[in-house]
Amino acid sequence: MKKPYITIIIPIHNGENEVMNAIDSIYSQKITSDDFEVICIDDASTDETFRLLRSLQKSNLKIIHHSSSRGRGGACNHAVDVAKGEYILFCDHDDAFMPGSLRQVIALLISENSQGELLDLLMCDHVRSDDTTGRMYYTHNSSIKMKGTEFISTQKVPWTPWMYAYRRQFLIEQNIRSRENVSFDDTDYVLRCTVRAMAMKYEPICLYRYSVDCRPGQSVKVGNNIRKIEQLFMTCKAIQEEVVLYISQDKVVASALLGHYSYAYGMNILRYFWRISFSERKRLLKDYPAFFIGVPKRLQDWITWGAYKAPLLLALSCSLGIPLFKMVELVRKIIKN
Repeated sequence: MKKPYITIIIPIHNGENEVMNAIDSIYSQKITSDDFEVICIDDASTDETFRLLRSLQKSNLKIIHHSSSRGRGGACNHAVDVAKGEYILFCDHDDAFMPGSLRQVIALLISENSQGELLDLLMCDHVRSDDTTGRMYYTHNSSIKMKGTEFISTQKVPWTPWMYAYRRQFLIEQNIRSRENVSFDDTDYVLRCTVRAMAMKYEPICLYRYSVDCRPGQSVKVGNNIRKIEQLFMTCKAIQEEVVLYISQDKVVASALLGHYSYAYGMNILRYFWRISFSERKRLLKDYPAFFIGVPKRLQDWITWGAYKAPLLLALSCSLGIPLFKMVELVRKIIKN
């Protein structure tokens, strides 16, 4: 039996009303069935998702059921483990692939890989359901093939896993796994893939339609949920670990990663800190203190205090780039020395 070229993974939790649209967006592209497989992971849904999936009759559709939830990350890890495709693509159950896009991706990957060096990572583009212009968002990126460390230092790197095609063997060899049983596992996952890729590129293929919605069950909806807010800070901690790993290996890459950390930390405070109590702020900042290379300890203490007492003011400082400016100055001095 021919090995599929791509595996499309759809993690699902309570998606009975949306998942068929995602699945139809794949099968309507009329790709040869031997060229792809679809893995749907029902992550302990409490609605009719699993029954609906089991009713589908597709020879290249694999359905996996989790009796207890492992989160989006756990569902994706399980699917990657059993996937047979050369490349992995992800699709959230309430989104869809654009018509003809998967055929373009397969053709491009085959063409690129026939030239010798295998692409570890291919970044594509997307449209949003709330943008009537139909514009893509990353066409300013270069389409030149390069190492991931160069890519993250010179290009825009979105945190959304569904914008990429991942060489499965690359994920296995580098032991890149999603964090399980948490929300917002995608940010550090994409960054870890990017910096470890030996060959990657951006191609202006409109791959994906991102559904912008405010349904109460959407995982991106945070509100004043302290558990989800804490998980945002856990994501910052995961990015911080990558910074620490690279600061002694490649200071330019560490600088780029720290830029992602600075943005995430500042936005977390700006968007969510005012929604929780002072005691909760104090606990979070004790567990996840500010981390900015090149900023004196006294100033880092001030940043942590500012997040506790004046989160909006601190977030504005972060978003205006003050900590990032300090970090860039330090990296510049280190490079000169």
